[in-house]
Amino acid sequence: MTLGLLNLIQVPYPNSRKIILTFLVIFYIVFTAILAPFMESKGMTEVFKFINFLDSIICHQFPPRCHNLFGYNLGLCVRCFSFYLTILICILFGFFIEFIAKKKIKRYLFFILISPLVIDGLSQYLYFRESTNFIRTVTGVMAGIAVSILLLTSNNDNLITFYHKFSKGEKCILKR
Repeated sequence: MTLGLLNLIQVPYPNSRKIILTFLVIFYIVFTAILAPFMESKGMTEVFKFINFLDSIICHQFPPRCHNLFGYNLGLCVRCFSFYLTILICILFGFFIEFIAKKKIKRYLFFILISPLVIDGLSQYLYFRESTNFIRTVTGVMAGIAVSILLLTSNNDNLITFYHKFSKGEKCILKR
């Protein structure tokens, strides 16, 4: 079962619908993370609490690890915010830049880019050291790129092919 909005969008590959849905979900996450402190600064405390509750499902929101906006913490910590924002930006660039790589290279890239996040997170969790917001931002961006590589190149889907077909007026219909 798909959302009504996705039924209006005709796309060439099965995973393109997943990418569009992923984009919408991540856009919502980033938007609400920025919206929460804005709402608190305008005195809309109940809306702020509700958005923070929703964001707390995917992020710990520990205040020293969050950016401040309008004098209040974002709805996400630095690492989560940079992770989701990077995925959002990569999906947007995915419409114009084609990334072709063999499956083995994609896996290596994924593990190389995700390992600093795992090492940093585990070393903090086990109290070996305390990370900085700069390191959290860098590891979040690297992990976002890693996930985007897998997301945008799965099953040889490339959005640039869809864009070129669509711009030439060719039919772009999902084949089931």
